Amino acid sequence: MSEFLCLKDNTHFVKGPVNAAIYDLQTEGIQHVPKTLAGILEACIVKGMTVNASIEAILSGTNPAEKDRMRDLLIKHPLLSLSEVPHQYQPVRPLMDESLKMIWLELTPKCNLKCLHCYAGAGPDASSRNSLSTEKWKEIIQEAAEMGFSRTQFTGGEPLLYPELVNLINTTRKSGYELIEVYSNLTLLTDELAREFKSSGVSVATSFYSHDRQTHNEITQNRLSYGRTVKSIKKIVSMGIPIRVGVILMEQNMSHAEKTKEFLKELGVPEGKIGFDYVRCSGRGGNMPHGKDNFSPTRFRTNHQGQIVWNSCWTGKIAVKSDGSVSPCVFVREAVDTVKEKRLKDVVLDDRLKKYWGVALEEVEVCKDCEFRYGCFDCRANIMNYTGHLYARNPLCNYDPYTGIWEGISELRSDLKPAKKPAVQWEKLNNRAIIYDPSGGFSLLNSTGLMVWELCDGKHSIEDIAEEFLSIYEADPESIYTDVKRMIEEFTIGGFLEREMFALQSRNGM
Repeated sequence: MSEFLCLKDNTHFVKGPVNAAIYDLQTEGIQHVPKTLAGILEACIVKGMTVNASIEAILSGTNPAEKDRMRDLLIKHPLLSLSEVPHQYQPVRPLMDESLKMIWLELTPKCNLKCLHCYAGAGPDASSRNSLSTEKWKEIIQEAAEMGFSRTQFTGGEPLLYPELVNLINTTRKSGYELIEVYSNLTLLTDELAREFKSSGVSVATSFYSHDRQTHNEITQNRLSYGRTVKSIKKIVSMGIPIRVGVILMEQNMSHAEKTKEFLKELGVPEGKIGFDYVRCSGRGGNMPHGKDNFSPTRFRTNHQGQIVWNSCWTGKIAVKSDGSVSPCVFVREAVDTVKEKRLKDVVLDDRLKKYWGVALEEVEVCKDCEFRYGCFDCRANIMNYTGHLYARNPLCNYDPYTGIWEGISELRSDLKPAKKPAVQWEKLNNRAIIYDPSGGFSLLNSTGLMVWELCDGKHSIEDIAEEFLSIYEADPESIYTDVKRMIEEFTIGGFLEREMFALQSRNGM
């Protein structure tokens, strides 16, 4: 009897040029599939070949024991099943979530601080000429609520500099928004304004830069900002006003991340409301360095029907600047449209805005071929600011789907000691090996990969492992070191190593 491999329900197989990925809709998780396994699954699932024929085609040069073990792992894979008929392969067809969600109201370009990285280029000298009237802001707030926008944020510049802020908050509250948030540096917060926030159900968001006073003040370029912001955070926490704090990491405060988080917790900010972000490529932040992103996608989003939706952040969101210009995100500084002489509804329904909302990674250069394209978080605003193109690939992504290699491995520290996850099993097959874990992930190693894997014991550093190779083989030390790091990186991405003990270095050093 012929046996064919099939995907279980609510599961999708996506092949890239080299590797592949399995999307599990039930858990919203992505399983990395390395080259050899990707080839076998493509033959089985996409081309409709039998299990035995697929293994024979891909592993023709291996011995029978390896083929038998591979077959055994495939038929026991938790996301696969056997069938007497070929699988009817269905490509992923993600949907766009068209619901209206968030509206940012950038009340003023003025700010009492002049932070080094400010995406809006705000500051004391910013001009507020041609700004919208308070009545126009009220009209926008009411119309947005009628259209279905449920969340709003007052921002700037510094929104506390806007004299009619409380008036607009009252309008927003009466319009029935689920969330009303004020994003402020909090240096101008008064007792009276805090009481208004409390009575109106307002949430507060702020940026904070370091537990160290001098570092924080150097970033804000204001020697009083640290003390005033800390005092206001304490006040907000004591009054029970919801607060979240974003720590924007850059060269000046990169090493302060953990201590800053602990400091904020001591002030009373809930740990789950402390987030870390990176400098955006706009405003003054456009002149600051931006590093590579070393983490592979591991999750995606589904709608209420369990269908995959595009992982684009700005869909259903809109930002209105102080001069009436409109964009799909506060980080996009160029205008897509304007509400200066138009109703908000006409802007939202216009094809110009819908063009931006509808961008999918299947239309983006390089990304369109990547196996992670349905799960990769896509900050199109930052990419546009960085490249100037709507359909450009993220220049900060370090994965090349055409080689299956994660670049930027030079950032891995030589003293890190990789360790196998306890649940991962492995077995030698002559001079090769198969490693596998209960989630279904497995990989076939050649003799070189096997040697590296055996030394991933939490005791040998990357440098130690490279030295082991150099003691056996005559080769260029730099090439050996690079190859060892790449193999360890692949083990980590495949989920076989402990991330707690051996973490890829993110662009933020976290």
